[in-house]
Amino acid sequence: MQNINTPGFYSQCLRYLLWLRLFALGAQVLVLGVLHLSLKLVLPITQALSVVISLGLITLWTFYYLHLNKDISERVFFFQLVIDITALALFLYFTGGATNPFAPLFLLPVVVAAATLPSKRTWLIAATAAVCYTGLMFYHMPLHLHGTGGSDFMFHIWGMWIGFLLAAVLIAYFISHIGATLKRHDQALVRAREEALRTEQILALGTLAAGTAHELGTPLSTIAVVTKELENANQDNPDLVKDLKLLREQINRCKSILTRMAYNAGQLQADSGQCMALDQYLQELISEWCAIQPGRVIPVNYDGKIPAPLIVADRTLTQAIVNILDNAAEVSEEPVELNAKWNSQEICIAVRDHGPGLDPEIAQKIGQPFVSTKHPGNGMGLGLFLAHTTLDRLGGRIQFANITDGGSLTEIVLPLTAVLARG
Repeated sequence: MQNINTPGFYSQCLRYLLWLRLFALGAQVLVLGVLHLSLKLVLPITQALSVVISLGLITLWTFYYLHLNKDISERVFFFQLVIDITALALFLYFTGGATNPFAPLFLLPVVVAAATLPSKRTWLIAATAAVCYTGLMFYHMPLHLHGTGGSDFMFHIWGMWIGFLLAAVLIAYFISHIGATLKRHDQALVRAREEALRTEQILALGTLAAGTAHELGTPLSTIAVVTKELENANQDNPDLVKDLKLLREQINRCKSILTRMAYNAGQLQADSGQCMALDQYLQELISEWCAIQPGRVIPVNYDGKIPAPLIVADRTLTQAIVNILDNAAEVSEEPVELNAKWNSQEICIAVRDHGPGLDPEIAQKIGQPFVSTKHPGNGMGLGLFLAHTTLDRLGGRIQFANITDGGSLTEIVLPLTAVLARG
């Protein structure tokens, strides 16, 4: 068994082990009662019950320790198995030693160790169990049987049968639950790896964006100067001057985008601290978007309790919504529609376009880096990837659907608690 380092794994395993231990303690008390009262076996009841009570107290203390410490180490779990072996050895010492039909229960801690611990500690558990079992063959308090009519052997056979059933039930219970726990932790590891990969991709994109912004600044300034000179030198050609003015406006827009990119990177935390009502936040976002999209009008519908909840403006969320609006506007000649509704649990922002809709193959890959819904050369496929990443970070999601009468619908669903301002 390989070492498992996922947080909480051994805590969950120990919790299962403690419940198994309580079940085993109950079974031991029941067996002692049957042997002593019904079969008239002469037993050191006081000593045997002392072992059971001591292990019960240790179990209760361990439950309390688990309550205080949500994550325990592999070493703690290992010593808990040693305690189980020691307690079983003491109990068997007072009840016949290796002749007790429940002696094979020493296999239980070995099975648990094999399922949860690395090889070195598993072999230590196996060696400890083997030493205890071997010692009980020579050192134990014998059982004195009275009134069984010479059926000692059949009594032993029935005892072995009960021991087998007990071991089978406990092993099946523990191993099935450990398997489910391992599966959950494997899924958590996969999600953590995906999140780490996404973070690396975003860091790489951020570095690339910063470098690009720095490198593009100088050539854009040069182009702007040359364009201005050409404009001054061709005043007698109105059509050319008009085209040069348009070119200069586009250059200025590129420089403005680069400036805003740097500003957003540096002022992200400051911008994110601003509190405003949800409907006000959306209205300002749309106004900002329309300012950089001349001629675009967005019909907006709000559906929620007024006054709207107070949220903390998140610049990355703003950019995610802007990316979705940009994509919708590029494929739709008709106005893009935005519908926002909210309740006490979540916010839903739906963007409707009137474009050709989503290709089913592309729809399955949307959200991955460099997967674009645009024609080749018109986009890098990063807008929706960054939007997906932002929504994942906030605990939300993005849903895509084609509309039967044309176009597509993109829905952002976000838990209200992720952006709610704390009063």
